[in-house]
Amino acid sequence: MKHKLGIIVAIVVLTMVVFFAVKQLTIPNVLSKNEIVTQIEKSYQGEILSIVEKQKNYIASFTKEGSVFEVTIDSENGQFSHLTLVQKKNEEQPIEQTIETEPEENPPILTKQQAIDIALKEVPGELDSVEFEKTMDGGNYFVEIEQGDNEIIVQIHAITGKMLSIQYED
Repeated sequence: MKHKLGIIVAIVVLTMVVFFAVKQLTIPNVLSKNEIVTQIEKSYQGEILSIVEKQKNYIASFTKEGSVFEVTIDSENGQFSHLTLVQKKNEEQPIEQTIETEPEENPPILTKQQAIDIALKEVPGELDSVEFEKTMDGGNYFVEIEQGDNEIIVQIHAITGKMLSIQYED
């Protein structure tokens, strides 16, 4: 009788151990923004401008040698994808031109609707969502547009209205 009770207890304990082990293995380990920043700094030796979490990814903007880049990082495994050059390094301007063309202290920011109109003019489709990300240079709108089975993210500079990038996702 004691032998049977010992076997039943062992089976219950073993079942619980297997259950918790499977549970631990199936729960995704989502990376934090700090871990993503560290990974970008190690990989690209750039300075982080911003990080936005979108679905299962982070979209990070960073500068390196005067140029601005954007990269998509999988939040579960940390893999990089969709590296995009957003803005090339600016040519230095003569000092007198720089003085004459100083930027306004509070330049006007596009409205959400203006950003949508700009994006839909370039990429026709059905509007899915719009997000605004404040940056040191004024901010960016990320306009998500659905075109059939494709999702397209259009990045619009919030002050200039310039389209900075178009990213196609399946």
